[in-house]
Amino acid sequence: MQEQRLQAAVVMIVFNRLDTTQKVFEQVRISKPSKLYIISDAPRAQRKGEKEKVEEVRQYIETHIDWECEKYFEYAQDNMGCQRRVASGLDFVFQKEEMAIILEDDCVPRQEYFRFCEEMLFRYREDSRVMMVSGGNLVPEYKTEEPYLFSVFCSIWGWATWRRAWEKFDFSMKEYPAFRKKKIIYRLFPESAAQIIEGEMDRVYDGRMNSWAYRWLLARMINSGLGITPSVNLVENIGFGRADATHTKGESTSYQFDIAAMEFPVPARNTVYRDYVYEKAMASKHYHVNPVQKMIVHYLPDDTVAKIKKLYYKIKRS
Repeated sequence: MQEQRLQAAVVMIVFNRLDTTQKVFEQVRISKPSKLYIISDAPRAQRKGEKEKVEEVRQYIETHIDWECEKYFEYAQDNMGCQRRVASGLDFVFQKEEMAIILEDDCVPRQEYFRFCEEMLFRYREDSRVMMVSGGNLVPEYKTEEPYLFSVFCSIWGWATWRRAWEKFDFSMKEYPAFRKKKIIYRLFPESAAQIIEGEMDRVYDGRMNSWAYRWLLARMINSGLGITPSVNLVENIGFGRADATHTKGESTSYQFDIAAMEFPVPARNTVYRDYVYEKAMASKHYHVNPVQKMIVHYLPDDTVAKIKKLYYKIKRS
C-alpha cells in the first residue's frame, strides 16, 4: 500500500502480552519502518511466570524483524511500572528522533495509520499549536467534511508526536496544583468531561493512579496544545476485558467500533482551529457524571470534595 518507506521512527511499547503484541507487530512489519524502537518494562518480581512472558515477547519481536532497519531495544532492568516505563522510554526515543509514531501492544492499526501520522508529522512539524497526532477517532459517528480535525481531546491509542512537544512533558506535574486551583480544566472541556478529568488527574497527582497519559494531557493543556484526530478511526483497541490489562480490565462497548479506511493523499487544511462540536459529541458519548457527583462538585468545598473522592476510590478498590 505504501509507495515509500516511513521516514518517521516507529515505537512499540510492549510488556507481557504476546497475543496482542503479535497482532500489532504484524502491522508494523508490513509497514517496514526504517527505524524501529522497542520499549519494554522488566517483569515484576512478585508475579509468578511474568519473567518468562516478558522474555517471550522480546524474543518474538527480535526474531521477526525481517526487513532492513535501524533497531533500538530499550529494555528496563527493573520493573518501572506503566507510567514511568512509557515516559522514560519516550525520553530515550526523543533524545535521538525529531518525531515518532507510537503504538502500545494492544492498539492494532490499519496500514493507513502509518501514512496518516507521517503526513501530519511533516505537515505540522513547525507548528507549535499542534502537539500530537492521533490515529484514533473515538466518535466515528461524528461526521465532518474535513479529513481531520483539531481538538484538546485526542486519543493515545495509536498516536505520534515531535521532540519539540514531548520536551514539554513534566512527569512531576509540578504545575498541576496552581492549574487546578484556577479551574482551567472547566474552561477547556464540557462540564461533565471536566469533572471526570479533574478527578482522574487528582488520582494521578496523588499517586493513586498509574498513568502517563494524564500527565501528557496536562502538558498539552498547560501549553494550549491541540491534537489532530482523523475523520475516521484507524486503530482498534483490543485490550479491553483482559485480566492483564492496566486500565481497561472491564468490558467496554463504548470504544469498540469498526475501523474505517482513509483515502490518500490527505488534503491539507487552510486553518487550525479547535472543533468544539466534536468535543461536545465526545463528552456526551464518553463522559457521564450523575446528579449526585454534580452536586458534590458544585456545592461542597474543594477539600471536602477531595476527601469524598479518596473515600470513593478506596471503597472501589476494596
